[in-house]
Amino acid sequence: MKIIGRFIVFVILVGLTGYVLYSAYSEVETKTIDQLNAQQMTHARQAARGIEDYFESKLNMLAFLSKSEHIINLDEEGRQILALLYYEHSESMSAITRVDADGRIMYTMPYTEGVIGADLSDQVHIRDLMLTRQVTLSDVFTAVQGVRAMALHVPIRHKGEFRGSIGIFIPYEKLTKEYLAPIQIGANGHAWIISRNGTELYSPVAGRTGSSVFEASSRFPSVISMVEKMLKGEEGVTTYSDEIVENGRTEVITRHAVFLPVHMANTFWSIVVSTPEDEVLALMKGFRNRWLLMVVILMAASLIYAYSMAKAWAIIREENRREQTEKTLRGTNQLLNALIESSPLGINITAPDGTVKLWNPASERIFGWSREEIVDKPLPTLTPEIEAEFNTYFTALLQGQAYTALETRRKRKDGTVIDVNLSGAPVRDDTGRIIGGMGIIEDITGRKKTEEERVRLASAVEQAAEVIFITDHEGTIQYVNPAFERITGYEKGEALHRNVRILASGKHSKDFYQQVDHTLARGETWAGRFINRKKNGSLFEVEATISPVRDASGKITNHVAVQRDVTQEVGLERQLRQAQKMEAIGTLAGGIAHDFNNILGIILGYTEMGMLKIDNRDIAEKSLAEVLKAGHRAKELVRQILAFSRHSEYELRPVQASLIVKEALRLLRSSLPSTIEISRNISNTGVVIADPSQIHQIVMNLCTNAHHAMREKGGVLSVTMEDTELDESAVAQCGGVTPGPYLRLTVRDTGQGMDASIMERIFDPYFTTKDQGEGTGLGLAVVHGIVKNLGGVIAVESELGKGSAFHVFLPRTERRQSVTERPAGKSPSGRERILFVDDEVELARVADKMLTHLGYTVSSHTSSTDALEDFLERPDQFDLIITDHTMPNLTGIDLARECLRIRPDMPIIICTGFSERLNEDVAKAAGIRQFVMKPLVIDDLARIVRKVLDRR
Repeated sequence: MKIIGRFIVFVILVGLTGYVLYSAYSEVETKTIDQLNAQQMTHARQAARGIEDYFESKLNMLAFLSKSEHIINLDEEGRQILALLYYEHSESMSAITRVDADGRIMYTMPYTEGVIGADLSDQVHIRDLMLTRQVTLSDVFTAVQGVRAMALHVPIRHKGEFRGSIGIFIPYEKLTKEYLAPIQIGANGHAWIISRNGTELYSPVAGRTGSSVFEASSRFPSVISMVEKMLKGEEGVTTYSDEIVENGRTEVITRHAVFLPVHMANTFWSIVVSTPEDEVLALMKGFRNRWLLMVVILMAASLIYAYSMAKAWAIIREENRREQTEKTLRGTNQLLNALIESSPLGINITAPDGTVKLWNPASERIFGWSREEIVDKPLPTLTPEIEAEFNTYFTALLQGQAYTALETRRKRKDGTVIDVNLSGAPVRDDTGRIIGGMGIIEDITGRKKTEEERVRLASAVEQAAEVIFITDHEGTIQYVNPAFERITGYEKGEALHRNVRILASGKHSKDFYQQVDHTLARGETWAGRFINRKKNGSLFEVEATISPVRDASGKITNHVAVQRDVTQEVGLERQLRQAQKMEAIGTLAGGIAHDFNNILGIILGYTEMGMLKIDNRDIAEKSLAEVLKAGHRAKELVRQILAFSRHSEYELRPVQASLIVKEALRLLRSSLPSTIEISRNISNTGVVIADPSQIHQIVMNLCTNAHHAMREKGGVLSVTMEDTELDESAVAQCGGVTPGPYLRLTVRDTGQGMDASIMERIFDPYFTTKDQGEGTGLGLAVVHGIVKNLGGVIAVESELGKGSAFHVFLPRTERRQSVTERPAGKSPSGRERILFVDDEVELARVADKMLTHLGYTVSSHTSSTDALEDFLERPDQFDLIITDHTMPNLTGIDLARECLRIRPDMPIIICTGFSERLNEDVAKAAGIRQFVMKPLVIDDLARIVRKVLDRR
């Protein structure tokens, strides 16, 4: 009974022991799997961070290039930049490509025959880029260059215009292999990664890389279920079934896995790290199998002898406890070795004598030396410059001190020096004695380069000439660069945390700002021009681009504005448009002058002849006097038009303008109402080259314009004249003149002033703000033409309600004013014989009468060929030839040459209403004695004819 009792007790004890051991086994199993998953998640996050850092660096590089003028225009320097970039980064990119706005290849490196000009717009990622104009990362595809890769494209914009993109081909298999191949837990644990469409970008299983996971794992629903979660961007832990091929035999196994997304540009990938369950629980299952065997042995032994069984059980239980401790230690060592082997950080152990005792795969990858080359040999990764530093820290380790995150440098096998983060701790044996030092190394070369690129980018923004500032959604300023302070006048501390409305000028409508807000609210970039107000209240015009700033998830967090001050450019554009309009109207004026002068010649000639033939007491004499007066006014109008168009022939000579201005003001005083006060400050200024009538005309037109501005309420008309000097800065503002001495005439009124729209057209011919019938609109246009013809410039400043000021700048000369006297008295006459030619019948007829009236014998013709025949028949019967210039068949110049060929001493007078090609110099070069502008009145004609004849 004692034996049976002992046996029963023993069996119960065995059962209870089995239950306890099984519970412990289950708990250990759960914890082991949790630890495994935590380890796997750590590896996955490290790999994800490496891939994301890689893409961020490439994206920053492309974004920086997309703003380069050389890349935008793809000039020769831009091509060199792309080629150099490719050769420097050929290990991390398969190709670099520049694509235009229509999706066609403009440039690619390395060069592939026949791909330049290839249309990529049917490719999904290019189509998405052209549609969204955002950064795009493609799925795996075969490019036209023949490479199998993924494409990362960044859009290129220039002044708001989409100009295509710049992209690189990423060797996805090489990239993913670099970060995932080192991850290996146990014999068959590995990592793999898929793209957003389910393509396996990397898999250690042969034949799986580049294929669809849905096709490769279609027989395993648990894999498909996990992949569906991964494609939603989820992160998690799971168990799935898969197959493994070992020794030519395929076996279905269960894997414990973790998965998480890797975010890049406009897409994401998903990483999986998995380990077979059998490997994870191999030690646990061995323990369980041995425990069952021992239970069977114990139960068999209990049938032989309970006492012996009990005693044996006590011995076995002690043995099991020892074995369990040893197996736990072995499992811990294996797990530690797995962590060391799979760690992305370099881990090495160095003995006190300096020889390396441990060198993990990450150390091989970082430094380039294999274990066979480094273990049991001195550490070769130091440069002479930092060997003393290493010795200091290694000595500290051997003394029991540890250190973390020491940033230093190390040398690779290939001789290159890399930046590393170094942590160290002493290694002790079971007794606590220090037997070496352990180093943990992180390669931070890439990260430091990224940081340097960011510093360069920040420096570029700080040193940019353009205004750059960043705001939040509400328009609150969060950053301004120095150019903002320099141009706006606001210091950084004054602008930060204030709304961008501090720059509002009030020159834009509410609809304008709403349009800008709506564009930004859609996540688009707005480009256009603003008129802003500086801190001092002055206005300036900018060419602006406002773009959204997005975080890694694509959410808009800020807006960045880049503004270029174009105030001076806008002013120059307006001056150019004004000059072009003046030139166009001048061409038109010159075109009509010839015919109009001929008509005036007929009117004036017949009127004068009529007045000579009638009785002075006749009432018709007064009527003809009015006709003659109107003709002279028309003649003066033509002269004004040609002055404006620079086609009139003034007699330019040195004149002291101050005398003419004073005379003009005396004449003007009687015509102005008493409500207008004239204030003048005219010094005895220098001499300018001009016709006195031009100066008189400038003063009269400007003062008449001022009178019109003040006629309702009166005011003060101020006229000042003084010598001045224009330097380079003043010339840049005025435009069209060179630095030097000038005479400045300023006519200022206190009238109603002008707005910007009127100021832009103030010098346009026939533009007037007067009521119909009150003016021709030529006054200021003529002034502009005269000033321009004299080599000067006119500027206007005005503000509504405060009046206007016109500033005329004329170049001064050192030459003295010349005085010419005009003979007075009765019109001179003569008895000579004159050949007169003009194709205008009436003009020829009236000239015949006028010359006959003066006593001359006249032979008149309306055909130049007939006149030539008449002259050839009797060349000695004429004392003078008067000819028009613009005639059919033979021009006046041609007729003169033919006549001079027969009689070189023949005096010739040539007349013209207007000609671009004929002037006094051309006429004299052809042998002509006198050049005359039409229309001619009888007195002028008499004096000119007599002067030429008297010079024979």
